[in-house]
Amino acid sequence: MSKDEEGEETEVRREDQDKINRFSTLHQKEKLLQADLKTKEVRSRLNMRVQNYMVDLYIVQKEKEDLEEVSSELELADEDEKVS
Repeated sequence: MSKDEEGEETEVRREDQDKINRFSTLHQKEKLLQADLKTKEVRSRLNMRVQNYMVDLYIVQKEKEDLEEVSSELELADEDEKVS
């Protein structure tokens, strides 16, 4: 039994209640799946950012190593020689 808008009780058939319960279950499952999808999308974007930062870091580290190598070569070079 349930109450309608006027407060009167109406009988709900078992078949209808089963359909209502099934709808409720599927609706909750949909909400959970949507939240899970959103979480996966956010993680994917974060992973892409981390990968981009790692590439940038590698490039900067490589440039630093190159500059240190050039600096070392300049220190070892004879002052009278021209440096290319």
